[in-house]
Amino acid sequence: MNKIYIFVILFLILVAVSLTGYDDERGLETMAYVVAVGLDKGETNTLKLSMQFAVLETSGAQNSSQAQKSTTSTVECDSINSGITLLNSYIGKTVNLSHCKAIVVSEELAYLRYF
Repeated sequence: MNKIYIFVILFLILVAVSLTGYDDERGLETMAYVVAVGLDKGETNTLKLSMQFAVLETSGAQNSSQAQKSTTSTVECDSINSGITLLNSYIGKTVNLSHCKAIVVSEELAYLRYF
């Protein structure tokens, strides 16, 4: 009788572990990798945030002599965080800043924020 209970418990544990999924898994196709960020003064005294995104190759073979492809999006916002949120909803992907290599600030914006 004890062997049956142990077998049932082990079977239930095996079923429970095998039915769990990866709901929070983030694949490459769901992320938008930022290569460069640009900050400038906007039209109505706001912040103009420009981000250059790397376009991922879908083919398996990549030619090293090809130039890397990218796309740029620009939004006007009150802060960098609100701009990233706006871009997330605009492009339909999650903005990822882990590959950002450059942050460019316009001279006008740097002067306004510094003095």
